[in-house]
Amino acid sequence: MKAFSFPLARVLDLRHKQVQIEELKLEGMLVECRRLKLEIERLRSEASGSAQALLSQRILLAVELQALSFFRTWTEQQCAVLGEQLLNWEKLASEQRVRLNHVRQEERLVEKLRERRRAEWEVGWHRELEEQALESFLSRWNRERALLGRETVKAV
Repeated sequence: MKAFSFPLARVLDLRHKQVQIEELKLEGMLVECRRLKLEIERLRSEASGSAQALLSQRILLAVELQALSFFRTWTEQQCAVLGEQLLNWEKLASEQRVRLNHVRQEERLVEKLRERRRAEWEVGWHRELEEQALESFLSRWNRERALLGRETVKAV
């Protein structure tokens, strides 16, 4: 019997590549989300550290307090802008997860079809092997019977 071949192997390869591409896209989006979260955290930490450093001084100048106020306002604005960007990236990542799940589902369908075809091929292969074994047995049995029959005839 011929070796197993799956006629949709190229389709399955294409599905594997599509899954990999979609996974890479999602990973890039998640990296950007992590970067934005870290930037927001860094800005807040910097603002907090500056405030603590300034307020720990014994003498505070009005200019320093005003600068701290401006810095806090600017930091809050930057965090708000970054927060909006983060929400946009998280939305894109969510949409990408849906696309990835869809592509994975298509890949699984082709894989299941390949598994089903392979199982059918194996059943046929085993059936053919059994038929060949039976033919071999019967052929040997007939030869032995023929030899026994000749010997019996010669002995009589």
